[in-house]
Amino acid sequence: LNVFDHTYANSLIGVEWTIPLEMLAYVFLPFLFYATKKQGWKLGLFTTIVLYIIGKQASSIEDLLPDGQTFFDSKFSLIKYFFAFYAGTWAYNRIATTNFKFTAKTNDAIVYGLVVFLPLFAMFFKTSPWLIVVFWTIALIYALLGTKGPSRWLFENKLILHLGKISFSIYLIHMPLCQRIMPTLELGMGDGPALTLFTGILIVASTLTYVTIEAPLVRCGESLFNKLQQHK
Repeated sequence: LNVFDHTYANSLIGVEWTIPLEMLAYVFLPFLFYATKKQGWKLGLFTTIVLYIIGKQASSIEDLLPDGQTFFDSKFSLIKYFFAFYAGTWAYNRIATTNFKFTAKTNDAIVYGLVVFLPLFAMFFKTSPWLIVVFWTIALIYALLGTKGPSRWLFENKLILHLGKISFSIYLIHMPLCQRIMPTLELGMGDGPALTLFTGILIVASTLTYVTIEAPLVRCGESLFNKLQQHK
């Protein structure tokens, strides 16, 4: 209902953001998986771009529909972001069935180039199209899977792995924490130092909630699951 009638938005868990969109996309994933199973790189690339162009017209399509129809809502609509779900399944199939043609050193160079490219691109294109980010992600995964070189350390060091563990805690508390302390920090120091200090506080706070709440609940769930399996 949230997908088709905006009056139901945020009625289930308070703040839903893109969750209804993602849940709807999951319905299409089996179809996308089989439709892209034998689709080559060139056709997949072309189709992704076409779907992206169609999605760019979402706001004009929305004007033709009754008010409150979030299926075509220009902000969070499946038609706008369908290209990303398509590209994900297509790239998964290609990466899973394609032998790497580059050497490890070449893959390292590609990884380093991509790591440097994205922040520079974002610096000059503040509202950059998500299409670039999707292709960037696909290229990075493809390059990383083809190398065992030092570039993997950028994404497998202890800090990155820890941030991955606490990422859900970061997701949950970053907004209320930002609203609570960021104005005070910005008054006492510049934007840059305030953001740096806030990032540190966020990581510490998220680590605490992960250790005291999330991890124990995960262990409890695993224990319960194991007991149920033993009874079976």
